[in-house]
Amino acid sequence: MARRFTRLCAVALVLGAMGGDTALAEDAAPGPAPASPPPTIPTPTPEPSWFTPPAGAVCRQWSDGCHVCTRASTDAETSCSTPSIACVQTALRCLEPQPSAQ
Repeated sequence: MARRFTRLCAVALVLGAMGGDTALAEDAAPGPAPASPPPTIPTPTPEPSWFTPPAGAVCRQWSDGCHVCTRASTDAETSCSTPSIACVQTALRCLEPQPSAQ
C-alpha cells in the first residue's frame, strides 16, 4: 500500500511540475480548421531528349543506350521503354530507319 501511495505522489509531483494542467485532449475546445493550400496547376514538362529521334534522321527505332523508342510512322505516337538498371547513356543513334513510303 505504501508503494502505491508513493507512486501516486510521484505522479502528482510530475503533473504539478508540468503546470498542473491535467485536462484531456477530448476536453479541449476544437480550434479553427487548418487552411488548405490553394490548388496548384501542373506545368507541362518538356519532352526528354531521348524521346525524339536523332537530329536529321528518320528512324523507326532509336536508342540512347538506356531507352529504346519506337514510332510506327512519322505521324504516330512515340513509345519508349524504361531504362534498365545497368545502362550506359550514349549519343542517340538510329537502330532501324523508317521505311520509305512507296
